[in-house]
Amino acid sequence: MFLEKIQSPIVIFNIDDFGINREIFFEETKKVYHDLPWDYYDMRKMQLDFLQKNLPETLTEKLTPNMLADYYMGKIDITNFQFFLDHLSIPQLELFKRIKPWRKRSIAEFMLSYDDEWKIKRIPIKKFSQKGAKIESSDRFDYRIYPRVFSESTNEAVENNTFERLLEGVASTMRVDYEGIKKLNIVTHHTYVEATCEQAGNNSPEGIHQDGYDYIVSALVVERKNIIGGVSQIFGADKKTRLIATRLAPGQGILQPDRCTNLWHNVTPFSVLSGYKKGHRSSIGFDINIVQ
Repeated sequence: MFLEKIQSPIVIFNIDDFGINREIFFEETKKVYHDLPWDYYDMRKMQLDFLQKNLPETLTEKLTPNMLADYYMGKIDITNFQFFLDHLSIPQLELFKRIKPWRKRSIAEFMLSYDDEWKIKRIPIKKFSQKGAKIESSDRFDYRIYPRVFSESTNEAVENNTFERLLEGVASTMRVDYEGIKKLNIVTHHTYVEATCEQAGNNSPEGIHQDGYDYIVSALVVERKNIIGGVSQIFGADKKTRLIATRLAPGQGILQPDRCTNLWHNVTPFSVLSGYKKGHRSSIGFDINIVQ
């Protein structure tokens, strides 16, 4: 079987596996998402994709790589693209204006060291980039290689017994297959993805991809509210053979090897349930590198 040949089994875990009290976990964690800032990188990427798709080639050739990169990273604003916006039709311009940020995010970085027990040290994180990230199509550019600046998670969010037990639980799950692991670097992402009647929620705007880390928890779901969709999928080397497809329930997560493997993953977009104006999916992601 394919799953027996990969570096480590794909693990679908539950916070119960780590001895975490569900009531306390959800009570503490749901509050984290209330004040998260919007992630404008995704919105800017979607705007750039829209222009490249809807403008004639004679104009898209004038969208230089430096111009695209500077806008994505927030170094220049949309007024620098007025010439291109003027060449959109009225219906196209209306669609462009509807592109809004849909994801909120904060991040934190930790070093975990093992000597009979895990010791956790939080370290400052200034910029986040995914230089080893890959996407399904080599014809598309992956903006995630550029450095991004996100708000750091608050002390209240990540410096508590519940979150530390979560970090230890994920790290110990890795040691089940690799007892020699002594040190891990982990970047955590608290993300809130919103869907409206006009725009679907999308946690994987890059499509089928790899994140460029030794291991990842693509998502530990905290809450699903008023939505349908949002299925976590893992694919084989051909990026078409679906190995796993599951709609994670709150409290469930997926731990898997990522970099230098044949595994690819994504999360399908989700829509608002009939009768509601908004819905959301909140989760925690982990990017994990083995240091020792």
